[in-house]
Amino acid sequence: MFSVICLLLLNITEHLLKNTEYRGFPVVLSQELRFLVGYVSRRDLSLAISMSVCLSSFLMIHTHYILQSLYTSSCVSQHLQ
Repeated sequence: MFSVICLLLLNITEHLLKNTEYRGFPVVLSQELRFLVGYVSRRDLSLAISMSVCLSSFLMIHTHYILQSLYTSSCVSQHLQ
């Protein structure tokens, strides 16, 4: 799951995408070391955010069923041995 910091960065990034018309963003090592290591386009960043949100939503909804299935499989395999 996302940590609080990740959620905050996600909210800031979504805000930038909604409220600016930048075509892309520089990628730097850190705020302290502002060494440019790349560039991410607006389209790629939007796509990555929507994919991560969809994946995390899917995992949050289905984690119970996935864990239950793994537990059941484990119990059955132990019983058969």
